[in-house]
Amino acid sequence: MKITGTIRQIVEVWSKYVLLLAFLPVFYSCKTHKACIDEGDMKLLQEYENSGMSFRLYKQDQGAFGGTVKLRVCNIKKNRLVEEIDMRGDDYLPTLDSVAGSTIYLHYSFPRKSSVVKIEDLDFDSVVLGEALLGEVKLKYNYIFKNIANK
Repeated sequence: MKITGTIRQIVEVWSKYVLLLAFLPVFYSCKTHKACIDEGDMKLLQEYENSGMSFRLYKQDQGAFGGTVKLRVCNIKKNRLVEEIDMRGDDYLPTLDSVAGSTIYLHYSFPRKSSVVKIEDLDFDSVVLGEALLGEVKLKYNYIFKNIANK
């Protein structure tokens, strides 16, 4: 009887370790960082590199709903996605102007009735879509949007 109890204890202890070892490959394969890979359903519009970082604008068609533009900020050396935001991209597409420190400057060219060229500020909420609207405070970069309006 004593041998049966000892064997039962050994089996119980080892079963926990076997279960842990079985899930180890699953835990190992889960990465906390997303790789920066071009996706096939997106068209590259513009690319800019600065200080080991890549800033890419992609157009992603949404079928009958129009399209969106995705800005992906990637660490080139680590091949890691640092930040990604979606923006309006139906009729007028944004252009990446520059990156200075942690500020990204972009502009649209929405038409105006006036024939005078005018540069206007665009609200973050009026051009950004999706999760970036929910967590603007959590973004690693500051985004400045302008409208350079012409006829």
